Amino acid sequence: MKNSSFYKIYFGYFLSMVFFVLVLGALYFEQQKTNIYQQATMQMYQYFLKLQQNKFKYHQDGYAYEMTVCVNVDSNFPVKIANRYYKVFSNYYTISIDAKLIDKKIDDAYDFVFKIKLFLIVVFSLISYLLAYFSLKPMRDTISHLDRFLGDLIHDINTPIASILLNTKMLQKKDTKGELTAQIDLINSSANHIASLYDSLKILLSKDIKKSNIDLLNIVQDIVKRYKTIYPHIEFKIDIKDKIVYTNKEAIIKVIDNIVSNSCKYSIDTKPYVDISLKSHKLCISDNGKGIKYPQKIFERNYQEYKNSGYGIGADIVLRVCDKLNHKIQVISKIGLGTTFCIWLETS
Repeated sequence: MKNSSFYKIYFGYFLSMVFFVLVLGALYFEQQKTNIYQQATMQMYQYFLKLQQNKFKYHQDGYAYEMTVCVNVDSNFPVKIANRYYKVFSNYYTISIDAKLIDKKIDDAYDFVFKIKLFLIVVFSLISYLLAYFSLKPMRDTISHLDRFLGDLIHDINTPIASILLNTKMLQKKDTKGELTAQIDLINSSANHIASLYDSLKILLSKDIKKSNIDLLNIVQDIVKRYKTIYPHIEFKIDIKDKIVYTNKEAIIKVIDNIVSNSCKYSIDTKPYVDISLKSHKLCISDNGKGIKYPQKIFERNYQEYKNSGYGIGADIVLRVCDKLNHKIQVISKIGLGTTFCIWLETS
């Protein structure tokens, strides 16, 4: 994100300056060319006057005259025809000049303008870089402070989470009559949710997320085994061909667990199923649940398709983790027909 902002600001400054330099360079070159033509016209006219003064016996290298009007010449400036420039004076005499005498000056002017434009583009490139760098410095400092704060917060939050979970287990043992079962289960569920968020944030804030070859089949089987005990009425299907994939183990577990959890949570009452397949490094998790009315919004922060459907951050975290892993993710869904999440994993 920081690099994206830098390049946007950099290219915004740089391209506008390049456009400015190119336009001014073109205008300056045209002005220089006009000056060259005007100068050539004056020199041709001076040659014409000397011809008249010397009764047309005057000679000058590169110049010539004809006592007939050149019909193709109708301009205030000399007109190039073949390898010479022509200009009519006194409505009768056509003066011509070797094209090299004018073209060399035009070429020199073009080279000069090109070098100036190249120099200015290099200078403005450096200026654009410095402007982009210093414009983003406050944002970089703020992000750096936030990263350190979140890192410290995540590190410190793990201890109270573990304490809550430990104490709920102790309460469950002491609550022999089951009078506090509902309250303990609620506390336990909330603590587990916070623990899950803790794991996700730890992955997202990791600057160097390491990947390796992992056995996805074992991961999926462990996740399915756990959800079978919670949702015994749901049929789980596993079809994994290429079981070895290149990714981060902890991160992909969070992604699959979140998707399977939602598939189970929004399953239908009659013959529900969750189908998990991996073919050609394309992981698909499908269900025949309620479906999503607006699948394009599912990854938006705090978006909830149904009332009381959780905290609305699960899919957002899934997308962020996949982006972190450079895994493309896509969701296809229809109301009443179910939902399919597809994730493109990498090869080693």
